[in-house]
Amino acid sequence: MMLLLLLLSQLTPASACLSSPSKAYIAIFARDMPQHFPQRHLKRGQPLASFIPTVMQVVEEKELMVCSPSNSEKAKAEDIVQRARNRFNIVLPRAVEFVFLTRRNFVEAKTYPVLTLLGQSLGSVVLGFEALSKFVPDIYIDSMGYAFTLPLFKYVGGCKVACYTHYPTISLDMLSLVSKRTVSYNNQGFVAHNPILSRFKVLYYKLFALLYGFVGARADVVMVNSSWTYGHISSLWGKPSCTSVVYPPCDTKEFLSIKGIPDDEKTVKSIVSIAQFRPEKDHKLQIRSFANFLKRLSESEKEEVKLELIGSCRNAEDQSRVDELKALSEELGVNERVDFLLSVPFDVLKIA
Repeated sequence: MMLLLLLLSQLTPASACLSSPSKAYIAIFARDMPQHFPQRHLKRGQPLASFIPTVMQVVEEKELMVCSPSNSEKAKAEDIVQRARNRFNIVLPRAVEFVFLTRRNFVEAKTYPVLTLLGQSLGSVVLGFEALSKFVPDIYIDSMGYAFTLPLFKYVGGCKVACYTHYPTISLDMLSLVSKRTVSYNNQGFVAHNPILSRFKVLYYKLFALLYGFVGARADVVMVNSSWTYGHISSLWGKPSCTSVVYPPCDTKEFLSIKGIPDDEKTVKSIVSIAQFRPEKDHKLQIRSFANFLKRLSESEKEEVKLELIGSCRNAEDQSRVDELKALSEELGVNERVDFLLSVPFDVLKIA
């Protein structure tokens, strides 16, 4: 949803870059809803965290005209917009219409116990076909990281296509970890310790990187969220001239309005980490580092510091990961000094 806010706030320049007509439909593959989204707003059989393509119509006056959602979906759409406002403190300048998809299982990691990257990428094409069957836009923007849907919308849907990439599906860092046979979030121990499996996985990653580069190069406009992502995407997709860094939106005015507290007046000094509870964020390393830091302090000094891990959970796997982190904190004896703040609203984040 944060991506949706960013793209909406920059809708006019984005449309100009894509040479869109003054009146055009734009479809955005946006982030899914929080796992705890109220059950009463869901349709029968609809997944709790379904992917949402956001459909918009831009009229000549650069205002947004939206087809009214059905009564059964209106409450849900309003709730999603309100939740985004509460979490990021950014007000949508235009209304949006939500079209909900039902084939999320095709992009779930658990559906593909082996060749997960390839399975999810091909599964996203199935999800893309469902989206096209419900709505054919003039401009398609992927913000979920499903690069394999770009050729689908470009050549089958006849759309101008763009994307906003948070994290490349495969990166040179991931390939390096497998090549060095390092145990990591993307390289399980039984693979890392087996030379034959490691060679096969290196070959698999290299072939997938070629496919990823081919489909990504179909984008007319590429946006990334950091210089790190820019380096990897430019290398893999080979389109540096069409790639721009667009940092995620943040209401800095609100943070600047906070009055700082002098260090000598603070009873507790907090170390704050803000990130989704995803494997690549390596929260375990953060907790272990904090535990090592506490070992250097006296008992009284330990009472003056704490670690705050702030982030959201996309699904049950992320929630399970949080449970593991809590268990690790307890195992290391730092659970009293580590706080977990999940899916907190902007007002809470501001004072964290």
